[in-house]
Amino acid sequence: FSGPLYVSVVTQWLRGVKSYMYGIEFYSDNRGDGYGFSINAYGRFTLSRWDDGGSPISLVDWTYSSSINEEGINTLSVFVEEGRIEASINGTLVATVFDYTYTEGRVGVLIGRDQEVAFDDLTVGAIVPLD
Repeated sequence: FSGPLYVSVVTQWLRGVKSYMYGIEFYSDNRGDGYGFSINAYGRFTLSRWDDGGSPISLVDWTYSSSINEEGINTLSVFVEEGRIEASINGTLVATVFDYTYTEGRVGVLIGRDQEVAFDDLTVGAIVPLD
């Protein structure tokens, strides 16, 4: 995908290490570069960027949100357009950042080790302006 993008997925944490992340990756490549919007089972979220396959660079530090169902079902969504990244949890906008590093790549789900998470209803759409 390239250009404006919308991604949404329904998640449910099932078991494992509650502090590990799971969520959406977008504009990613084969080297591990790209973005990730993640939550954990302690009710926290983060928005990160990976460069050169290295450690994540935090665009939004781990932050508690009452919008997260800590061990329950959550819908995560990301809207990206012209460097603006908006991240929502269960319909509540939790973060808006501007980052122009990546503008194309793959979309998928991500999960940290030592946990089991269910994903459903992955929706991906390239946003096309109406003329």
